[in-house]
Amino acid sequence: MADTDGSTFINATNETGTTRIRYGQLRMSNVYGSELMSLPVPLEARYWNGTFYVTNTLDSCTTLNLSSIAMSGFTGNLAACETQISPTTAQTLSNGKLSGNGLVLSKPGQGNSGSVQLTMNVGSTASGSTCVSSASSTATAANRPWFGSNPTAKATFGMYKSPLIYLRENY
Repeated sequence: MADTDGSTFINATNETGTTRIRYGQLRMSNVYGSELMSLPVPLEARYWNGTFYVTNTLDSCTTLNLSSIAMSGFTGNLAACETQISPTTAQTLSNGKLSGNGLVLSKPGQGNSGSVQLTMNVGSTASGSTCVSSASSTATAANRPWFGSNPTAKATFGMYKSPLIYLRENY
């Protein structure tokens, strides 16, 4: 194979047969919990398997700059700088997910219940309201028009998950 200036692929037929290309996305999940505890936010790489998106367990090389996650749309008693994202350094996925505790929002404290919108800026322009300056992401493969929009999630502090599914009193 050669293009107009004569550049060629070396062994292109061999590489094409062994390289798997997947259509995928980054996904952050909505979360809720007590304002008195830190809140982990799941973030994973997913791909389309022909029916639905599944976790890409083969992805252990994508590096994400977590300072590219912007916080905006604070509601209730939650205001900017009452919760912060950690870690703020670049993290590499392991089996398609952030390893360890992954992305964590710090506890905002008593009386600071409310929600915040999290958006990972995969483009070249940073935006959003944070206490630290947000940056653009290094995940340039996801910065393409066919993906539609940046990964987003809503984190809500002050909501509790009951251990009961159904409660009935007998008389």
